[in-house]
Amino acid sequence: MTVRLFLARPLPGTVGETRRVVHVFEVPPEDTVPKRLTALCGSSFGRRELERLDHPKGMPCESCLRRTPTPEPTSVVVEEGRSIPLANISMDLEPLLLAPNRLFVVTLLSERQWCTYGFIGTALGITSPSLSRHLARLREAGIVETHKCGRGLQARLTREGSERLVNHLQALQAVVSRAAILVATAAWSDSQAAGSDA
Repeated sequence: MTVRLFLARPLPGTVGETRRVVHVFEVPPEDTVPKRLTALCGSSFGRRELERLDHPKGMPCESCLRRTPTPEPTSVVVEEGRSIPLANISMDLEPLLLAPNRLFVVTLLSERQWCTYGFIGTALGITSPSLSRHLARLREAGIVETHKCGRGLQARLTREGSERLVNHLQALQAVVSRAAILVATAAWSDSQAAGSDA
């Protein structure tokens, strides 16, 4: 169950200035209008005694901070207006595409048009021997197909390769999003700890 919280501090004159700390409160149910609000630390205030805050401002109540639940991310936004629960995120990355040069080659071929080895190497700044090795591994895995054209070679992405590229990029995006959430959560926890040590 999601706990909705808000921040507020006593209005000037209701308590001494040194006691005007920022408290954390649970948002009351929508169908109730309590006469008094109780902070997580147990301090109780009348509704007209509080200044509601949109963001932390001033000295925090250390007891409230210690009792504030750690945020548990449940989903990541993968594109505007759409999110995926973390439990449903596949972390099945394509092992061959973890090498940056192979990912760049496959991305360059994503339109599934035939491209010469020379064009790919020049576009990506990859030497011919290195490109040949990457394309050989991608061909063996069924991600690209190659054929001779005159005296040179050409490559293009297969239908299976296209699907695997899309799945890999979605998994990468999910990994990055999850990592960002974990970093933000850790930073939030560190700020909580710093606040309680102050």
